[in-house]
Amino acid sequence: MDTDHELLVGTIKIKLRRNYKGKSKKIERQLDVKVLNNNIQKRETVSELLETCLPTNNKPWEETVNVLKTIAEEEIGYRQKEARKIWISDNTWKLIQERNTLKEKLLGDANTNQEYKIKAKAVKKAARTDKRKYLENIAIEAEAAAGANDARKVHQVIGRLCNNNLRANRGLKDLNGEIITNPEDQIHLWKQHFERISNIEHDNNHNSYIHLNTNTPINESIAVHIPTVEEIRDAILKLKRNKSPGEDGIPPELLQTNPTASAKILEPYVKCTKASYWCQWETGIL
Repeated sequence: MDTDHELLVGTIKIKLRRNYKGKSKKIERQLDVKVLNNNIQKRETVSELLETCLPTNNKPWEETVNVLKTIAEEEIGYRQKEARKIWISDNTWKLIQERNTLKEKLLGDANTNQEYKIKAKAVKKAARTDKRKYLENIAIEAEAAAGANDARKVHQVIGRLCNNNLRANRGLKDLNGEIITNPEDQIHLWKQHFERISNIEHDNNHNSYIHLNTNTPINESIAVHIPTVEEIRDAILKLKRNKSPGEDGIPPELLQTNPTASAKILEPYVKCTKASYWCQWETGIL
């Protein structure tokens, strides 16, 4: 059969989208612990509630966790997602709040429905105006930086305009004071730095290991006792703030509002030598 088409044989690589089976892992909401730093009255209320929830000897750990969570949810609350963009003006934000208020009142009322449509149209118009002004200001800023030959400022403005945090490769100085910008040379320079400060001679044999002296005698005179309330209190005060809580969901800021009462709450559970909840205390959530 006469034809001008040619047979083409090739290899096609197809990337399939992963199909996740089962339920996705639920993301725990974070408590708004900054309220405790800004509101003294709220901090005193949480401190008083901690004093009233001292556990009994037979109370399970899960019940105590639920009580602490209830106090945190009712008095502290969860973080609210801020939906306001950087280019939205105060007037437009006020219109958005009025529109949301009208949206909650929509229950088949024709007048409210018409008013909501008018307000929604005004919000879209104001938002377009705000974003146009924001982009014009960025363009003026980039033009002024380019006129002043400020390449760094232009680079930052472009990254802000693209909503992308651009990271420049900063140079490193070697021992002679010369700036190294090549990534491979920088890695070699870091290797030399750590070899110099650790004072360890390395060879090219990757099978070489540093043999440690494992015959060090163990000091058996160290007293191992059950922590007291004062020691638990000191450990609570040393907890780092602004960190993700563990599997129990209790943030350190909640316990630090009244460390003495928190230490008394945790004392009977610390005294238990064999407990299944100890593994939760050692596990963090990123």
